Amino acid sequence: MRLVGERDVLRAPELRERLLALLESGQPVVVDLSEATFLDSASLGVFVKAFKQADTHQQPLLFLVPRERSSNIRRVFDITGLGRVLPLVSSWQEVEQSLAEECASTNSGSVNS
Repeated sequence: MRLVGERDVLRAPELRERLLALLESGQPVVVDLSEATFLDSASLGVFVKAFKQADTHQQPLLFLVPRERSSNIRRVFDITGLGRVLPLVSSWQEVEQSLAEECASTNSGSVNS
């Protein structure tokens, strides 16, 4: 899911609907914030709710926030403390690595009968 430009309280319902629909697929979800320029508390609330839902279902949900291009967005996560709570990655390479690790840990946790 790619977010471009500003995300504020007026666009939060659309964001929530789109993100929750993606989570219903059961597939890993990446929220690409590399072209986002502004996030308000309503958007952050959507991300927290989505993360809790994904975590409950053991479904990978990652937030792509490149350091160099989205420093303002990264700063929002750092200032609010959500950077320590939500799974942030800085590149698509980190996305792939994180998903591979998640897949490996899921497969190693299965029991053969």
